[in-house]
Amino acid sequence: MSMTINEATTFIHDKAKEFGFKDLTFLPIRQNNRLRTCLGKFKYCGNDPISIELSGRLLKGASDDDIRQVCLHELAHAIVHELYGPCTKPHGQEFKDICEKIGCFHKGATNEVKFCGEAAADDYRYVLECPQCGNQWFYKTACKKIQFPDQYKCHCGCEELVSRKIGG
Repeated sequence: MSMTINEATTFIHDKAKEFGFKDLTFLPIRQNNRLRTCLGKFKYCGNDPISIELSGRLLKGASDDDIRQVCLHELAHAIVHELYGPCTKPHGQEFKDICEKIGCFHKGATNEVKFCGEAAADDYRYVLECPQCGNQWFYKTACKKIQFPDQYKCHCGCEELVSRKIGG
């Protein structure tokens, strides 16, 4: 069973406190079932953070590890907003630096997350694998991660990911 919105909220608030951002422990975390093109969203108005929204699809069908990565990604956006204000690039260098410090990927994970029961295994044509920890990411197309796996690394730190076509 996947992580609930309450568990995700606790995870985000605990991490905010752990990283020294107590103000973010009051940030509302909401489930948004309308999110289709992204898995999470940090919302703010001017200098004021408003909320973090997580896709209902993410909470319903993704693994806890994938949900945690999305939570950390959105928390990184909130931290960047706290430190540098609203005028920084959404995935700029400040964001990448924060992601590295808190241990999450700076690129979106929309194409990486495999949803249980949403698509049959034969819908995926490619797999990216970590030989060190066994992590796998499934793709329908030969995206950059499949074409250039040496440019990416796993959550465990392994930099020797292997890509292959499924069934061939």
